[in-house]
Amino acid sequence: MSTQTTAYALLALSSFLEQPEYPEQSAARFILAAKMNCSGHQRRGPSAETVIAPKTLNGALDMTNRGTAVAYVRLILKGTPLAGRETAVNQGISMQVEYETKNGQTLSPLAIETGDGLHRQCHFECAACSGPIDRVALTQIFPSGWEIRNMRFEQLSEKESGYEYRDIRDDRVYTYCSLNPQPVSHYRIELNAAYVGRYYLPAVYASAMYDETINA
Repeated sequence: MSTQTTAYALLALSSFLEQPEYPEQSAARFILAAKMNCSGHQRRGPSAETVIAPKTLNGALDMTNRGTAVAYVRLILKGTPLAGRETAVNQGISMQVEYETKNGQTLSPLAIETGDGLHRQCHFECAACSGPIDRVALTQIFPSGWEIRNMRFEQLSEKESGYEYRDIRDDRVYTYCSLNPQPVSHYRIELNAAYVGRYYLPAVYASAMYDETINA
């Protein structure tokens, strides 16, 4: 959905939620893994939200409807994986990340030495898509020992696919683009390994801004 479509949908929902209280009362109790009682809710109205912060995610989540209203449950799980424990995922789009030397030779991030110049390339493919994917946000966060070269200041041509907007910061680059089924899209960032040390290399993440089910 576009920004305008989302805004009108929220406007319609706000008018619906402003209606008088409903005669039917909703009440529910949540139990996780048959041993953890989570706070339930009891109210009159079309919706209610309960935040569950369990110590473990193992086991089933059971919900008991103790009210007179029909209840529809939606479980949303969000979080940030621990450093170094990220898992690769490709949903709707396929992304491949490569590192190369200035001469175009493949380079492993583990073999980079202080003072080396390199670039990172992100290749996107969505051949299975029925049409273009608009408003894709590509987030690249780099180790603190690397410096990002801003090619705009150096007045050098950027050998990559087109994009709508790019935000270059001290340690990260946000690129906003649209992906087509063909050809493969390439996005490139020039870097320098400026400082000695051992650093953490965060994962690269891309997702459609209005459809989080499309991500890599």
